[in-house]
Amino acid sequence: MKKIVIIGGGMSGLVAGIYAQKAGFESEIYERNDKAGGLCTGWTRNGHYIDNCVHWLTGTEQKTQLRRLWEETGALTAETAFVPNEAFYSSIYNGVKITLWKDLERTEREFCQLSPEDSEEIHDFIESVRIAQCRKMPVDKPMEYMSPSELMQLGKSMQGIKAVKKKYGNISLKEYVKRFKSLPIQKVMTDFYSGDSAVTSIIFSYASISCGNGEIPVGGSEKMIERMTSRYLETGGKLYLNHPVKKVHIKENEACSIELNNGFNVEGDYFICAADTYEAFYHLIGEKYIPEEWKLVYNQHSEYPVYSKFQMAISVNRDGCPIEHMTFIDCDKIKVAVSTIDRICIVSYGYESSFAPEGKLVLQIKIEQNETDYNYWSYFSEIMYQKKKQEFGKLVMEQLLIKYPELRDNYEILDIWTPRTYHTRYNAFQGSFMRFRERADVKAFASNGKFKSIPNLYIASQWLQAPGGLPTAAAAGKFAIQHILKAEGKYVLF
Repeated sequence: MKKIVIIGGGMSGLVAGIYAQKAGFESEIYERNDKAGGLCTGWTRNGHYIDNCVHWLTGTEQKTQLRRLWEETGALTAETAFVPNEAFYSSIYNGVKITLWKDLERTEREFCQLSPEDSEEIHDFIESVRIAQCRKMPVDKPMEYMSPSELMQLGKSMQGIKAVKKKYGNISLKEYVKRFKSLPIQKVMTDFYSGDSAVTSIIFSYASISCGNGEIPVGGSEKMIERMTSRYLETGGKLYLNHPVKKVHIKENEACSIELNNGFNVEGDYFICAADTYEAFYHLIGEKYIPEEWKLVYNQHSEYPVYSKFQMAISVNRDGCPIEHMTFIDCDKIKVAVSTIDRICIVSYGYESSFAPEGKLVLQIKIEQNETDYNYWSYFSEIMYQKKKQEFGKLVMEQLLIKYPELRDNYEILDIWTPRTYHTRYNAFQGSFMRFRERADVKAFASNGKFKSIPNLYIASQWLQAPGGLPTAAAAGKFAIQHILKAEGKYVLF
């Protein structure tokens, strides 16, 4: 039985391990932290659970390829319940609140009531979202292994997507919103994604939510990873926690072993690096093996920007909490690290009674950060870093209390974390919890995760394909095993 060694027990690593076992391989996962999940994680503070990942899970719609992957890996089961949720998010601007409801007709009706002069553009937007609901991520196998008939069928299923992309082309959100006369509508369109993102970013996300293909599983990130970890161990896989990897040893253009931080070497027949790709290339594998296309995107910072967030979790009384779901609000212009902001995102986890003690709920405050902010946070000593977190946390909290004075005597700051947190704990490139942000005027980067020069080494990561996130990470893990099956001359299963 041939052995597959997997570096990293995040989403890609767990999925790769589960499919490796299903395919009849022996597999071992080496994870640097004390639990699996990687960036799909959460933690407990003062009796409250802070979910760091799942705001919605793409692929919850029945009879889709992605739903089948989630069920095969244990991420979802027949018993998994989903949170009752009526909205994507709301935006408040100058006292006017508007919402992107799951019910598209309701959204269109309320938008047109707010701004009748924008009715034609509103209708076009809603129709584009409705058309984009046909977008279902193909994860049965990599496209390079699809037959001509499978490719033709995929093309037919995506005709609506092609029409939406053709209609909006390379238009950025900041250009697109100029079509609307209503400032609140302009804000709701640019709150979730930055202005230089493609219009299709918001259209595709909203389409998933509105058609039921982007639900929130009860229990969030923690329960999902617990189910996947159990599924992997039940199939005979071996998971080694607190086992950081120092190096991938390569001899005569073939990976032969990994070296752990404790000096122990682990040999294998195939190796899958499911760690952060920058960490993989520049520290584990070695710069001389980095494919040129990866060097290019890592060096073109403006064309392939990364992003992260400054985040706070607070506990408030459940009764009378003014925030019902994800909501963006105005604030005074303030600096958080280097970035100047005038909008704050607040996410309510009131739908999860298990996340907080009785009578309480968790609110998370999220503020976008970029590469410059990451450099700012990375500059400080640990003592000064903790001090700066508290300073900016107090500043942001003051803005929240201006909008919601009823919270003034009714909150407790549970935790504050920054891009530095993601880099320190997960080796995330420049503290980014997602892959490169898609700009409207730049072609999205894609990779199949294979090395021409090292045929038994593969990359599995959300960084391989747009838009990143859990579905892309999961697909990358599955595809890595299918690449290995192909290399073995076996039928590509699953």
